[in-house]
Amino acid sequence: MEFISIKTPQQISGIIIDNNNNVLISTERKFSIYKIDGSLIKDWEIHVDTFGYGSRNIAFNKDEIFMINSLYNCVYVFSYEGTN
Repeated sequence: MEFISIKTPQQISGIIIDNNNNVLISTERKFSIYKIDGSLIKDWEIHVDTFGYGSRNIAFNKDEIFMINSLYNCVYVFSYEGTN
């Protein structure tokens, strides 16, 4: 496996590699999808509340991405295009 470098301006709160070798990353304010070589495919803003953001664990199933927000005890469901 080759080392990749992905630079995010914020602390990573969730990361996973999907079945297509895409790297899915959530930070405090963004959700990003990278190719395994580190090049950005797509990213979008995530709503941030004044109380914080908790941890954001990530899972996937076929063409859906699930992000669990531990602060609000909820699950966000996104497409790979960033729509929910």
